[in-house]
Order: sequence, then structure tokens, then C-alpha cells
Amino acid sequence: MPVITIGAAAKEHGYHLPLNTDALQAQWLGRAIAARYPALVWPPINIGFYPAFLAYPGSISRRAQSFEALVLDVITSIARHTAKPILAVNTGISTIAPLENVRKHPAGPSLALHHVYRGAHLCACAERICEQRHSGHGDEVETSVMLAIAPGKVQLHLAQTYDRAVAPGPLSRQPGEPNYTPQGIWGDPARASRQKGKALLAAMLRDLDDSFRRLADLA
Repeated sequence: MPVITIGAAAKEHGYHLPLNTDALQAQWLGRAIAARYPALVWPPINIGFYPAFLAYPGSISRRAQSFEALVLDVITSIARHTAKPILAVNTGISTIAPLENVRKHPAGPSLALHHVYRGAHLCACAERICEQRHSGHGDEVETSVMLAIAPGKVQLHLAQTYDRAVAPGPLSRQPGEPNYTPQGIWGDPARASRQKGKALLAAMLRDLDDSFRRLADLA
């Protein structure tokens, strides 16, 4: 089965995580998929639609239409050589809507989507083991995952807690604005641990098992 992974290589994650946090997760998931399933995994698509973070230096976003066109070109190229549906494993949130548009494109090849941070097993695991009041971005969940897959990239001593609700839409560096968050994160990364990360990764893999099982049933 052909698989593409999607994860940002340049997106704000606070001072404690690198800009390529999503890309590192996409790479880890790609390796796990290749080891676990009869799948051929392409390199990650690492510049996507991430408009919420453009106020933070270093963060990069394509326009939604540009991102959709890129993904459509990639999967159309792959589909020339296979009749099997292509699975896109997406580590982002703002990328969900554009990817759904690609999936519904009348001229596009068969595309199945797996949104990692919407997985039922992952959400249930996070609800069970995490202690932060508000989940969000660069938070206890994501930091725990990074401690499990790339501990040398995490500087937990720089983590800033911003455990409050944030409304949908672009984040802001300006105090007093509704979506103000100085480091582009919300949640409590200081509560993260490698043990929690391992549990969350196991849940991610269970969600992937479900996706691969559904695709096998459709074959």
C-alpha cells in the first residue's frame, strides 16, 4: 500500500521543541508504518497549510489551495503505478480541511486519510493519562511524544506553561488579544514525560491498525 506522511518542518512549538517537531513525528510514523505493514512510504510532505503560526518567526505556511495542489500532484504521480488507494497520514490540524478537499477531488486518485491527532485511541489515552487542563499545541501530549521519539530535541527546562483555552484561528504574540500565546503554544508541557509519550505512541499505532484494517476490508 502506498503511504505519504505530512508534518511541518517549520512551525512554532515553543522554546522547548524544535520547529520541525511535526516533521520528526511524520518520519517516526513513516518508519513505524514501513516496519509494521506491507506499505511503501514516501518521504514526508513538510511544508503545508499552517496559517495559525505565521506571527512567530520561522513558521512557514502555504496557501490552502497551494497545499491542496501539491498533495494532488504527489498522489497523482504515485497513482500512475498502482491501483491501490493511497493513505495520507497527517500530523496537523489545519491541514485536515484541505486534505479532505483533495480526497473529494473529482479528478483525483483514491485517497484515504488518517488524522493522527484525531485518532480515537490517542484521544482516549491523552484524556486518561494527561494532567493539563487544556490540550492544544506544543503541550503535554506533543512534548511527551517528542520525549519518546527524539529526546535529544526537547529542552524541557525551557517549557512555558500556558494552560488556558484558545479560540480557533490565528495565534497572536500581542498581549490582550483573544488568542495571545507568547510562544505559540497552549497547554502544560512541563507535565510531559517519556513514559506518557510511549503510551501515546502505542495509542497512535492502534489507531493506524484500525485505518489499515478498514483499507484491507475495502480492498
